[in-house]
Amino acid sequence: SSGPEIGTAPLSAEAKGLVNAALELYATALPPLRYKYANTIPTEDGSTAVQPDVAETHCRIAELYELKGSLRLAEESYVDSLGAFGVDVDRDAADKGREGRGFDDVHPSAALAWHGLASLHLKMGEFERALHEGERCLHLVRVVLMRTENDEVNGLRVTARECVGDAHLGLGRHDAAAEMFKEGLREFKSGRCDSGPLVEARLLRKLGRSSLKSGRTDEARNHLEESLRILQSDKHSARAGLELPRALSDVAEVHLRRGDASSAVKTLRGAITRYVDLGCTERDSDMARARSLFKEAQLGPPTASLLTGKSSASPLSAGNITHETPRGSPSTCSTAPSTA
Repeated sequence: SSGPEIGTAPLSAEAKGLVNAALELYATALPPLRYKYANTIPTEDGSTAVQPDVAETHCRIAELYELKGSLRLAEESYVDSLGAFGVDVDRDAADKGREGRGFDDVHPSAALAWHGLASLHLKMGEFERALHEGERCLHLVRVVLMRTENDEVNGLRVTARECVGDAHLGLGRHDAAAEMFKEGLREFKSGRCDSGPLVEARLLRKLGRSSLKSGRTDEARNHLEESLRILQSDKHSARAGLELPRALSDVAEVHLRRGDASSAVKTLRGAITRYVDLGCTERDSDMARARSLFKEAQLGPPTASLLTGKSSASPLSAGNITHETPRGSPSTCSTAPSTA
């Protein structure tokens, strides 16, 4: 997984057909998998044996429902996956103060289901639940990797921390978010997990955004400029997707906080054009944020407007920014609540 991102591309009619076909195949596969465990003797506490193949099938089903936009069905499937891994999600949530409870016996791959559920709740704007689930995922990753090397779980070293940071950011806990993004960057730079430069750029952007929200403008600018350096490089710009206009929007916000409205307008023009290239519409949260910042930048420094009674607005207006989007071009934006 590349990390918990809010935006999801809408599926074409052909892709929807493929997703539905895959769902039918997985639904057909579940009964014989469950039958393998039909005669399993329950443990002393009444729970059944861990069923990793059933759990992994539920996880795949959850991912497919998420692609379709059927988020509640995806949620149910992630919970079923964790149940087959031996985790009672409701009991775990009620007992969340006891961080390590039962983890000695939990299947390592349960970390993937925890991460999927946390990322889903981020997308749904349920940040408290996402925080708890992200922390459970991260704790399990630590427990598993203390015992043995596990390539599948090792890949969550960075993204589990990013997920927890996203939840803190969504809850307005900007300093806590920054610490998790810093941890994620340390893990990335340790070389212990196979994450690419775009993951580093995303973490730097989110760290910059957290710093900006905490009022550390200079620190935010440094992180964001480093993120942009990676995203705008010839090697990575074609694959940057939403990350590039998001970073541009964040840089523009730094310009605004520093009173440089003209630089903000110029930067936001680039961000909005990129969003349109990606198929974003006015309904998308990322585009809406860029438009809002653009209008703020047009007003110029607040003190200047108050003193002169005039707006220092740029002749470029939000309504004048147009760019032809190819017909059928997929959007990578979302109307979901964004922590990005």
